[in-house]
Amino acid sequence: MTGVVTRSRIGVGFAVALLLVALAPVAARAAEEDHLPHHHVSFLLGAMLETKRDPETQKDKAESGFAFGVDYRLQFSHHWEVGVVFEAIGRDTIRDFVTAAHVSYGLDNGLRFFGGPGVEFTEKKNKLLLRLGLGYEFHLSEKWTLSPEGFVDYIEGGAVTWVGGLSLGFGF
Repeated sequence: MTGVVTRSRIGVGFAVALLLVALAPVAARAAEEDHLPHHHVSFLLGAMLETKRDPETQKDKAESGFAFGVDYRLQFSHHWEVGVVFEAIGRDTIRDFVTAAHVSYGLDNGLRFFGGPGVEFTEKKNKLLLRLGLGYEFHLSEKWTLSPEGFVDYIEGGAVTWVGGLSLGFGF
């Protein structure tokens, strides 16, 4: 995989990592006070649709495929979480990798909104992205969740990737 990592991308990654590290003690303390399962790991299996403009023909083109990934969230209040996601997307083989940091807000009924910055790693060029999404968590037991999720990645250069899938998660 080729691609140049610029100072601005390193700066964004460092800022996100620093934010997560800075919030971790606050999150752990708040979760203990609320007696919440303050860690959650989930695995996503889904489908993606990416649309982008072909520079040669100036027409929009779409590509569909699969998406799978893992998401880690740290709950720091009854409604708020911070997390990080790693995903692979492709058609016949893995084409791109995505990593993103996110903040999520969950309602008492299980609906969860999330968003944050990330990077799409491709063979040609690594690109910044903004992820926005929502999911609905069904609690299968005290620790296990099942969640249909949908999100959109707005990628540097104009591409937009839509992903819909199902996540199986475990809280601890």
